[in-house]
Amino acid sequence: MLRKSHWLSLTAALVLAGCGGGSDEPSKFGAIAYSASTTKAVMTWNENSQASASGNAFKECGGGDCAVLLEFTSCGAIAGGPKAGGGVVVGVASASTREQAQIDANNSCNAKGGVSCQVIGGLKARCAADAS
Repeated sequence: MLRKSHWLSLTAALVLAGCGGGSDEPSKFGAIAYSASTTKAVMTWNENSQASASGNAFKECGGGDCAVLLEFTSCGAIAGGPKAGGGVVVGVASASTREQAQIDANNSCNAKGGVSCQVIGGLKARCAADAS
């Protein structure tokens, strides 16, 4: 015979299972790809899998040297700036908010020697679950 506490535990487990609760798996994914030769940056979000997010970012980037720099399930951002000795520096970051992701990407770019790092080509931070 089950005790009252066991019935409550069993009921809670069934309710969570019926609601889809209890899963730590993210439901949406994003990625950022960048080509140093073309300085083109591409961000994908609201994708159903990480493979899809990364594959689409890479494909849209288009350059032979495109690389996926960041995969994210929270929010992601990219920043770029000129390097004191010439060239361009790029930083990427993910965080729980768009604002923090952009701050962290700017700081990453600056830490790599970038000067006045900022959003690249108007590509503002996005969250993986943002609507298209």
